[in-house]
Amino acid sequence: MNEILERIAKSLESIDAELKARNKDREILINQAEQIEKTCLEIKEDPFGLNVLKEKALSDKANLERSKHEDTKKTQRIL
Repeated sequence: MNEILERIAKSLESIDAELKARNKDREILINQAEQIEKTCLEIKEDPFGLNVLKEKALSDKANLERSKHEDTKKTQRIL
């Protein structure tokens, strides 16, 4: 009788270990799927990665215009 119970206990331990491994694998897959989804949404928002360049160009343009405006003010004060 003890032998049978020991076999059952070993089987249950084996099943437990397998289920834990599967759960860990599922968790990894879920995290990877979430990362893929995030990446897809980022690509959808900016398919060619140009938004960052566009924002920088607009910022540079605004800074240049501000600088020109300040230079014009300085020149007018001098005159």
